[in-house]
Amino acid sequence: MFTPARNGRRQGRRPRLQARDTNNNPITLPDTDRRIFYAELEQRIPRTPFKIRADYIWGRDRNPAGGTTPRFLTPSDLQTVFLYALYEPNPRHQLVLAWEDFDPDTKRGGDRLQTLALVYHYFVQERTRLSLRYEVNTEERGNRVDNDRLILAAQYRF
Repeated sequence: MFTPARNGRRQGRRPRLQARDTNNNPITLPDTDRRIFYAELEQRIPRTPFKIRADYIWGRDRNPAGGTTPRFLTPSDLQTVFLYALYEPNPRHQLVLAWEDFDPDTKRGGDRLQTLALVYHYFVQERTRLSLRYEVNTEERGNRVDNDRLILAAQYRF
């Protein structure tokens, strides 16, 4: 049985954005309201170093994606699902299998993105983490894009 870890709501205004369209003409996007809801579930598997986590995010927001050209000029309904299987044999090492399904506009097809990732975290100290991540991305359009990534990161929490 999963127990809710956290759920809630974020509301506010996304500030005005200045960018350029596909012809390199300057455009200004106005302030927009945003409403985001989320739910998180987490469950440790008793007497094992395994944990399962799920996050669900949905709401309405403007999503300026695509470099200098905003792909979404107006707010849209979005939803994201994250699923994680975590293996923590000790406090310094963590192995994560992560799956994400992101749909930036649920009313429009062809823009959904799914990512499957394998991540290794090494906690150098309590606030310092090194990560090695390999992710495979799948686009909804059916056209395979060569955008799989290998990421090496160092993070420090202040």
